[in-house]
This record gives sequence, structure tokens and C-alpha cells, in this order.
Amino acid sequence: NAQPIGYVQATIPIAGGPTEIAWVIGEPWQGHGYATRAAQLLVELLARQGVTKLVAHIHPDNTASQKIAQRLGLQPTNLIVEGETRWEGPCG
Repeated sequence: NAQPIGYVQATIPIAGGPTEIAWVIGEPWQGHGYATRAAQLLVELLARQGVTKLVAHIHPDNTASQKIAQRLGLQPTNLIVEGETRWEGPCG
């Protein structure tokens, strides 16, 4: 019985610039690598479509998402947007 456990998303700006990515996995499924793998697949798809730069906004207390961002090659910046740190990096 297949059921969704979360999602990944990308916002590609029409005028160019970095693509914003995000991931959400339901609490019962966290800690099993699903978010990391889903985010990796998303990044691979974006790279094939010509995206070159990524950003993500992550709450400073969300260490799990920070680890995912690091695995994707993103690094934290000093920019805080609505209480979340902006992470940036190359796509792929």
C-alpha cells in the first residue's frame, strides 16, 4: 500500500538566478535517508535541466536538514531570512 511520506520541491526563477530547493519528510520516516535520497534525485534532475546554483533556507536548530544540505554540497551563509539560514552551492 504505497503512500506519500514527504516531498521535495524546486522553485526555478524565470528571470534566472539560483533555484530554491526544499524537502519535507513525515516524522515517522525521518532518519532513514529518504530526504537525502529524494533531494539528491531532485538535484540530479535540476542539473540535467541546466540549473547551476542552488539555495535552501534551513532553521538553525534543524541539524538533520543541515546535514542533508551539506551532502548536497551547500554551505551556510551569513544571511538570515525569516529566522532561517540561507544555504548556497552549485547544482550537481
